Amino acid sequence: SHPVSLELLPVQVVADAAKVERIVENLLANAARHTDPGTPIWVRVTHGERGALLCVDDAGPGVPVEQRESIFRPFQRGPGGSYAPGSGVGLALVAQFASLHDGRAWVEDRAGGGASFRVLLPEPNGDG
Repeated sequence: SHPVSLELLPVQVVADAAKVERIVENLLANAARHTDPGTPIWVRVTHGERGALLCVDDAGPGVPVEQRESIFRPFQRGPGGSYAPGSGVGLALVAQFASLHDGRAWVEDRAGGGASFRVLLPEPNGDG
């Protein structure tokens, strides 16, 4: 198991609740799959650039720079991923569902070590 810390600020966006739930579920499963048991995971929802920023951070090995785009494509996996359970489509679904909301998904280094998976879900622009 992994200790999970939550930091959730109230942010409003127009979104498909089921798809956002799958985004969170897939990011949590990914963090748990690629870190040792007991590794902390942090879930944050904050105000991002013109929308809601959802972050799932871990204190694991991180993601090499050269793999930070490919892991969001179907059937691509990070280091050691070939031995982990799962279909290799979880992060691809995260990226696809973010895109359906005119948002985006990416990963960067977490301050202090590990990975920070991020999804930006933009607020409505009012153009109607």
